[in-house]
Amino acid sequence: MCKNVLVTLGAITLLITGCSGIPVEPKEEKVSISLSEFKAKEYILSGPEDIEKIESESYEIVEKSETSCPKLPLGCRQEDWEKFKSKVKKGDEIFHFTSPPEHWAALYGRAGYAIIRGDKVVDVFIMLVN
Repeated sequence: MCKNVLVTLGAITLLITGCSGIPVEPKEEKVSISLSEFKAKEYILSGPEDIEKIESESYEIVEKSETSCPKLPLGCRQEDWEKFKSKVKKGDEIFHFTSPPEHWAALYGRAGYAIIRGDKVVDVFIMLVN
């Protein structure tokens, strides 16, 4: 049985999923597009963000949640987060992105973090979809 909790802390909104007995295999997206192509999808970018701050704020949410997720900075998504972080190279920047309000209203919103290297988006970490 899964329990989803949508929590907002400051500028960060997280979907925390707690599952017991159901393996979750997140689909990994292959990304390597130009920053202008990414922005053309109407994502709203903010940042750059600090990884330690992201983890600290996320941990506060996970710690207060009533899910079966481990009490780690990104909870049930920690392993995926570590893979995402491992792709960050010197000079890269992490930006938060979110779909515009009309995408959320039409039930195709997304939010998460993107690794920006020069003028390329080299990877994304999806935190929330609807």
